[in-house]
Amino acid sequence: MVPRLHKRGTSFKEACRYVLHDQGKDTTDRVLWTGTQNLGDLKPKDAWRAMLDTWKDRTRLKREAGVDLRGRDNTAPVLHLTLAWALDEKPDEKHMRETALAALKALKLDEHQALIAAHSDKDHLHVHLIVNTVHPETGRTAALKHSKLELSKWAEAYEREHGIKCEQRIENNAERERNRQQKTEKQKLTPEHVLGMAPAPKPVRDRSPSRDRAIARKDVVNRMKRLRAELDHRHMVERDVNYSRHRRERRALLSDTRSVASGALEYMETRFRPRWRDLYNAQREEAVRVDRASDNLLERAVFVFCNSERLGNGKPLSFRQKLNLIRSPSRLGKAVASLHQRERNILSGEQKRVTGQLMDRVWAEHDRKKTTLMATQRNEIATQRAAQRTVSQERVSYLEARTQLRMEREGAVPPRQAPSAPARETDLEYVARIRAEMAVHAERNVPKRARFVEEPQRAPSAPVAPSAPMPARPAFDRAVEPPAPEPLQPPAAPQLSRSEQIKRDMEAWRKRNPGRDYGREM
Repeated sequence: MVPRLHKRGTSFKEACRYVLHDQGKDTTDRVLWTGTQNLGDLKPKDAWRAMLDTWKDRTRLKREAGVDLRGRDNTAPVLHLTLAWALDEKPDEKHMRETALAALKALKLDEHQALIAAHSDKDHLHVHLIVNTVHPETGRTAALKHSKLELSKWAEAYEREHGIKCEQRIENNAERERNRQQKTEKQKLTPEHVLGMAPAPKPVRDRSPSRDRAIARKDVVNRMKRLRAELDHRHMVERDVNYSRHRRERRALLSDTRSVASGALEYMETRFRPRWRDLYNAQREEAVRVDRASDNLLERAVFVFCNSERLGNGKPLSFRQKLNLIRSPSRLGKAVASLHQRERNILSGEQKRVTGQLMDRVWAEHDRKKTTLMATQRNEIATQRAAQRTVSQERVSYLEARTQLRMEREGAVPPRQAPSAPARETDLEYVARIRAEMAVHAERNVPKRARFVEEPQRAPSAPVAPSAPMPARPAFDRAVEPPAPEPLQPPAAPQLSRSEQIKRDMEAWRKRNPGRDYGREM
């Protein structure tokens, strides 16, 4: 078994085209069989599209998986690996496929997207593997620093398993292992030395203390992140308490204004009640008098001539109009009923106008108080946030974090552990957990903080019914009822796998663009 790692490439399309076709041609005579890994139901000829999409979405995948976005960008994501058997070895397709997957697992690439193709254009059988070094779920780039050594050790184990012995490979691997053990036995700079918990060791040649210092510094930085997360969580609780108090103050102001508005409406009803009583009594007596005059022509004539302007809506009736009312008792009754309705409408309009003016004054005072209250609350929020920033700057420092780690390692204080945390939770795990809880809390509560208490629309009083003895109460109470709950949304459709979604997108694109290539290769 001869494994070989080729130089990293940048074009998935060209790499896949090379292994799926004859060299420099569009034919496939040298290809014995093809296969894919972690690409779903995609055909081998479309594997490069999924790999390219995964590489382009690496930043989004990292963000969704909560992976740190810092670090060197992966500009050469294509890994080309070949596995060649000896001239006298004739493995079948199943054995070649299993061996290729075992090689991927040895390099810790078994979860990555890969295209596998077996060739027969040489005297010996060999397999090509095109692997995407970007993980399809986390967006991380595979760690391939010691990939040649790991691949050589795997090849030695493969040969030992199948009764093959390569003296040169065994000797090379043994030499590499001895060098590694010698380097491990040398004295190293531990985190305790960096934190001042132990005297610095004497310098040793061929030793790299920078890595140990970096590890110790990373521990201190992680503790600083934990301290920051703890303070942010406590500050979030303090802000929630402050926001709750502000909401109670705004609701109390609105409740007081509603009480004042309700009292103003009752006052206006009481003020106009005698006028409505007098109007209805006068209209009732007048209606009785007109009804009694239905058999007396002279009384009808006296009534019509005395109330000519009232019956004509402020304009005297003509002689013909008077004569028609005097002759017909029914017409006179209808004219009197219309007159009474106009009088009630006039009084109702006056009540609405006076009530509206009073309500405008009530709500104008509410707006003034609300503006003052909101300004005060904004000042309180700004003051609280400034104080919290000061606390964070004072308590989250490199020296504080380093001191805490030193005391914990010396046994002076117990390890920092949250009450509800799982056993042996690290600082970074705590930060990830508490940040996730804070994100859920913010998503659930921030929209409520930003939305102030809804206030009713100040509409004029409701119209007065002609037959009612008193004007109807304005629809204020109905305006301030809480809104109806929103209807439940239908359940979301099941999310397709990445391969299924890519396959659907390619089919839709081909239908819209017949005869053209899909996507944009590197």
